[in-house]
Amino acid sequence: MTHFRPHLLFTTLLLLVSSSPPNVLLIVSDDQGFADLSLNGHPTISTPNLDSLALSPSGAHFSQFTVAAPICSPSRSAMLTGRLPLRNGVYSDAPPPIDELFRVFYPSSKHCLNDTTLPALLKKNKDYTTAMVGKWHLGSNLAEYCLPGDGKQGFDFFFGLPYSHEEGYPGPSPESYTFPPVPLYVNGEIVEQPFVANDLSSRYTNITNFLLKSLASPVPVDLPPTVDKITGDKLSELNLASRSNDPWFIHMAFENPHVPLFISDDYLENHSPSPRGLYGDAVSEMDSIIGEIISTLKKTNQLDNTLILFLSDNGAWVNPSNGLGDDGSVSPLDGGSNAPFQGGKGDTYEGGLRVPFIVKRPVADDDEQTGTTTCAFEPIRVPVSALDILPTVLDYAGVELPKDEVHDGVSLRALLEGEVDSLEERCLFHWRERDLYAVRCGRLKAHFITRSGFDFKDLGTKHDPPLVFDIESDPAEKYPLAVGDQGLTQEELDDIIDAGKKHEAEMEEGKAKSLYLAQGLDIMPCCDRENTANNLDDIPKIWVHCTCDRQAA
Repeated sequence: MTHFRPHLLFTTLLLLVSSSPPNVLLIVSDDQGFADLSLNGHPTISTPNLDSLALSPSGAHFSQFTVAAPICSPSRSAMLTGRLPLRNGVYSDAPPPIDELFRVFYPSSKHCLNDTTLPALLKKNKDYTTAMVGKWHLGSNLAEYCLPGDGKQGFDFFFGLPYSHEEGYPGPSPESYTFPPVPLYVNGEIVEQPFVANDLSSRYTNITNFLLKSLASPVPVDLPPTVDKITGDKLSELNLASRSNDPWFIHMAFENPHVPLFISDDYLENHSPSPRGLYGDAVSEMDSIIGEIISTLKKTNQLDNTLILFLSDNGAWVNPSNGLGDDGSVSPLDGGSNAPFQGGKGDTYEGGLRVPFIVKRPVADDDEQTGTTTCAFEPIRVPVSALDILPTVLDYAGVELPKDEVHDGVSLRALLEGEVDSLEERCLFHWRERDLYAVRCGRLKAHFITRSGFDFKDLGTKHDPPLVFDIESDPAEKYPLAVGDQGLTQEELDDIIDAGKKHEAEMEEGKAKSLYLAQGLDIMPCCDRENTANNLDDIPKIWVHCTCDRQAA
């Protein structure tokens, strides 16, 4: 198989770590395509802050990074647990086409992720302070302690949306009839319902900056002037000044650029419109916020000792419709670009799975920080996975992987420091719900099942023998190989088939019961539950009660 080597300059950038664990900032965008970065070649979307992060002396970007699932909930569960969604129940166990209805957690989902998360491991082993700002989407039933915050799901603090912002805002049929307006939460309390879109991103920025400043200061920091009363009280209860010597883990999960697209008033007032339209604005606003966060880290002398990771949860939604209704408001330009790959969100072609991935390593005071140019660092071309994030972070934090759970990822620390031997012969397994759809080993990717991302009529096509592509020379997956084509041998074909069969057998023993099916109208969030409790048969009129304004501080 092909051997991959990162750019030679990486071998000169060996990490000199201090004895203290690094801070960790995990940033996730929503439905951002691989090509939707200027770093990756987009002609009109500008992302200078992410580009600079990737091209910094301690930065790296990956050209062959894939997520563990092509849609939100299972992808995020894998990222935070280091385990395939089949192992933690975040998958549909229904046959096609019913599986299309249960691919993510809904406002009515009774269950949620109940696996051990990365922040929980950091808290337990190294006393990290942990916070999340942004979109959760791993279950929201308060009776099962699903939302993060107050120690739940491993997080001390949570400010954000419980699920995707189109689930009730405004929502296509049947969502507009069954889902209440989308609330904004702090820990388990509703701040406002529905959330206010025109300042949500600004509030995310202000609260994240407050957390960063507070965790670097032994004396209390003033609350942001725009913070609401409920959130202000929760932030004060954290007593962050007493934690200023502790390492921290902050997960910032943007709504951008998931449809329906929106940007904040602050950004509109201070930036020219993107040539790419509203989608370009959504990506550029996110990049601008990341720039502000990095600036705060610099000003508080935390940047060098912070491990920063950025990725998208799945490929771009190439034909978005969900949440935009049937009034003609949907536009092809509301989705992103997965160029040069085939497919997009929802499917297991490269367009659904391959996404941007940027890492900035922590550095010690005596680590050389020389300038570079945009051509100095080539992307790392080794195939890696979002399953690798948890073991990588734990490696840098000096925490061993728990021995009582199976983890599907590996640490990328050696790769980031210039070594690749341990990953040369690795296979990546691409599941869609309960079925193994594709396997990649080295340059070869075999599709056992192909299926469009969101076509209810498409039940999937099985391939025996599998469709095989040389993913290096044919990343668009247009030209399937037969034995003898481009050096494909029967032995290589047999090996990749056997790898898939062996993995399926392992997962059959290790899979958890699906968490998706159980639903209940009475658990959906409502800030005026008393007026809806006895009227659940009167849908959709009951949701008119589920509205409340934020309280001024």
